Amino acid sequence: MKLLGETGKLVAGVPIVARQLKLALACGFAAGISNVAWIAFIVWAIIPMLNNDVHPQQTLLGLGLSTLCLLISFVLRHQAEMRAHEGSFMLEETLRNQLVDHLSKLPLGAVQNLGSGRIRKIVQDDVKGLHIAVADAVPFIGISLSQPLAAILLLMTVQWRLACFALLLLPVSLICMGLMNREHQLQRNNYNQASEEINAGVIELVQGMAVMRTFDNGQAGWRRFTSTLHEFTVAVASWMAMSKMPWKINRIVGGSLPTAVIIILSGTGLIIMGQVSWAEWLLAMMVGTQAVKALEPLMHLANYLNDASAAARRISDVLKQPVLIEPAISSFPDGYRLELKNVSFRYPGKSQWALKDVTLKLPQGTRCAIVGASGSGKSTLARLIPRFYDVSEGAIELGGEDIRGMQSFVLLQQMALVLQEPYLISGTLEDNLRMGKLNASSEEINNVIKAAGLDELINQLPEGLQTKVSEKGSSLSGGQRQRITFARALLSKAPLLILDEATSYLDAHNDNLIQETLSRLPLDCTVITIAHRLQTIINADIIVVMHQGQIVERGNHDRLLALNGHYTRLWQHAHQASNWTLNREETV
Repeated sequence: MKLLGETGKLVAGVPIVARQLKLALACGFAAGISNVAWIAFIVWAIIPMLNNDVHPQQTLLGLGLSTLCLLISFVLRHQAEMRAHEGSFMLEETLRNQLVDHLSKLPLGAVQNLGSGRIRKIVQDDVKGLHIAVADAVPFIGISLSQPLAAILLLMTVQWRLACFALLLLPVSLICMGLMNREHQLQRNNYNQASEEINAGVIELVQGMAVMRTFDNGQAGWRRFTSTLHEFTVAVASWMAMSKMPWKINRIVGGSLPTAVIIILSGTGLIIMGQVSWAEWLLAMMVGTQAVKALEPLMHLANYLNDASAAARRISDVLKQPVLIEPAISSFPDGYRLELKNVSFRYPGKSQWALKDVTLKLPQGTRCAIVGASGSGKSTLARLIPRFYDVSEGAIELGGEDIRGMQSFVLLQQMALVLQEPYLISGTLEDNLRMGKLNASSEEINNVIKAAGLDELINQLPEGLQTKVSEKGSSLSGGQRQRITFARALLSKAPLLILDEATSYLDAHNDNLIQETLSRLPLDCTVITIAHRLQTIINADIIVVMHQGQIVERGNHDRLLALNGHYTRLWQHAHQASNWTLNREETV
């Protein structure tokens, strides 16, 4: 499968598909030979007629063998195409299953970094993009390689002089193709980059139209787009300019007609000199152009294979990402006290520490708030607890057990997450709520709906809880989505609740409602809240202040204010912001 390039490496990893494609390649190769064989038998059948001789047995046998070879070629080609398509569909199914299975084993943070758009493109578009390199290319390669080789070998055996003339223009065509493909990878990369930028420019121009028109009637945005369009045009022109002349020459010498003319002229001269028979000349006319005819389709096929190889590399990059190491047998927490022991962490590929030597003990039932400026490491700390990533150094323990010793589904069963960007699935409101607890009773669902302030919203909807929610909940406001995800977390009744800016979209009324609900949670429920609104966490048992990836202060609200340090400054800034007003200065 080396002929398929990067795609062949993926095929090699699926033995059943590799066997299917090797069989398709063999059938295609045999079909190409049969294509030449039926032509040869046709010529052999009419040789007596050319020599004014009567050999009906030879003619009939030749026609019969020619018909048989033609039928064999048809059957073999059909088998090659059928097996290649079957192999392609099996490969697509296998790769999608492998990708989904591999993604499910990756750290959640790595999956988030890939992004939903990129994952969709890889799983759907890139896997589908391999079809042409598998279903169509494999039979074509077999036929396109064997047919011209068989034709030239046959002609060399029968009449080497005409074979040499038939191959006269082949080196010229090969040189032109080499010149056309020089710096191919560099030029294709430039083209792909320019193409991606123009696609992004179109999206930016459309989505940002309102903003751009507000400031300068869209002139700046239009200039940015035209600049991107110019770069794309330059990339295309550069690629075309490099291959323009070789392409023109190849169009002249690479077709069947120039080679056929050479065979006619040279064959005529050799016949006159008595060095070639009419039968040999006829055979050369019928098979001599096969070698040159095969080059141009193979060149176009190479472009398709390059595109497929780019898709195969993106698929391989995902499959090569290291999975989250899972224990064979999961440990289980003894209680729900949470402890971070000298935790340090840096994101994959980064040299700077996101967290450095963080130590924190939270007994079960603690209400903990984590505050700090943007980029201080708050959200990173919260994402290490459910193993979105594994710590680089140190350990995180839940109930006295290292979380790396727990299987992911066991760990995640112990906690509920409400993130800053709420996510809903396509389905009904009830479907989204029941993700927290599939077998929840109607009473339990109604209780969390009231606790999250959703009762008014649901009562206004004609279908109530059966109202359909579009993908990601785009049909709802940010605050509504956030309250639904909060209600979902409450329904799970997990002993550890992590809220990462979970009220950022809420108005004051619903924010107060959520805070009251949190205050009524069972005493044994540990709550970790990441917040910028300091007024919402003043009643926390412990407030952890982070700065540049480290814990710089900890304690309750009053104790931290008494320290007159980082927290005090954050509190003063928040207090000033809450009292800020816009005054009109009157002038005479």
